[in-house]
Amino acid sequence: MSMKTEINKILHMGHVVHDMKTIPGEAFTSSPGFAGYAVKVRDLAITRRHLESNGFPVVETARGDIFVPSASLLGTALIFTQG
Repeated sequence: MSMKTEINKILHMGHVVHDMKTIPGEAFTSSPGFAGYAVKVRDLAITRRHLESNGFPVVETARGDIFVPSASLLGTALIFTQG
C-alpha cells in the first residue's frame, strides 16, 4: 500500500485497527506526522474514569472504543481499545 492509501488508517503491527472515518468529529490533514494512534488497555471503563478525572474529554466510537480528541492532545488523537 502506498503512503497516500494509508493516510487515514491507524495501524498496529501492520494491521488496520481504525479507519479515521470512524472517529467522530475528527478531521485530519495530509500533513506529515501522526494523526492518531491506538493503545490496548485491560479495562476501558477504568481508563475512561482515569482520563476524565484528569480533565481529558473522552468520546466513544461506534465500535465501542474510546478516544481523546486531537484538539486536546496537540493534534494527535489517542484511541483506547480493550485488549
